[in-house]
Amino acid sequence: YVPIGKVIKNLLQVPELSKHLLQETEQETTEPQILRCFRDGKAIKEVQTGIHNEPVHMLHILLYTDELGITNPLGAKQKRHKLLVVYFSVLNLHPRYRSELKNIHLTLMAKYQDVEREGLDKLLQPLLHDLNELNNNGLQVQMQGSIVTVKAAV
Repeated sequence: YVPIGKVIKNLLQVPELSKHLLQETEQETTEPQILRCFRDGKAIKEVQTGIHNEPVHMLHILLYTDELGITNPLGAKQKRHKLLVVYFSVLNLHPRYRSELKNIHLTLMAKYQDVEREGLDKLLQPLLHDLNELNNNGLQVQMQGSIVTVKAAV
């Protein structure tokens, strides 16, 4: 497990990224019935309305899961190793940068046999704990000479 809070804190230390991540990019649209971004949806607008009452910045996190198989073709034991992998990206980035590999971050990797034996709930527990902490308490990050609170929502 790679702590998601530490990764976000490191991302916010990169000036080029932090200005995009914390920038409010609400664009007025002349056609409100057209959804161009996740921020145009009704649910996210309700969440943002509740957030703006507090002096915090909000990051929107998108989680991905994937299963992959790794094999060692050399040697007598040609066994396939199946893995469960969880990645995240920050939706606050401009859509042009969101899908770049450098902006998709690994947060959890587990052998699939561990998932079957221990259960997905147990393996995801540290990630869910960190996400709850980020949502409820946020991170204190020093930026441009002042300390800012940054929260995250999935």
